[in-house]
Amino acid sequence: MVNEKIIINVSGKSCTGKSTLVSELSNRIDEIYTISYDKMKRQLAGYHRDHHKSLVKDLTFGFFEVVCRQGLSIFIDGFISSEEEYNKYLTVGKKHGYKFISVNLEASLDDLLPRFRKRIESCELKNIKISVVDENLFLENQKINYFVPPNSKTFNTAKLNKDEVADQVMNLLS
Repeated sequence: MVNEKIIINVSGKSCTGKSTLVSELSNRIDEIYTISYDKMKRQLAGYHRDHHKSLVKDLTFGFFEVVCRQGLSIFIDGFISSEEEYNKYLTVGKKHGYKFISVNLEASLDDLLPRFRKRIESCELKNIKISVVDENLFLENQKINYFVPPNSKTFNTAKLNKDEVADQVMNLLS
């Protein structure tokens, strides 16, 4: 049980298990709201990653501010891309009295590629649209460095299962 207002920022490359971790922790933490760029972009009809990225980031941050004002604990599901952006979220969280924890998930490309292929297969079966369906684009995206906030606790999701990572994150909250 978590008795304080918390923000858990989850970072990592595609297919490292960010959404899986958020889902697992949501079963363990009451009244925690997930702020997800991926879910926000799916609500914009005709979303295009090159044209709408800044709009969706602005909408996501605005939504984050509203949730902070309401006093709910928050998951930030893997979309903060720079130190400047991180500090913007951190400042708002601190203003509203939140404890801020950052978790980084990683795995080797040899582990991520089969996960990506499984994700594509699953989405096709469920008729779910996702923005990256091309394996070459996925591989190119894996080469891009992403922002890992200072003091993040890093977990290798090829070595730890979702329950083990969730247990360790819960220990960070106590």
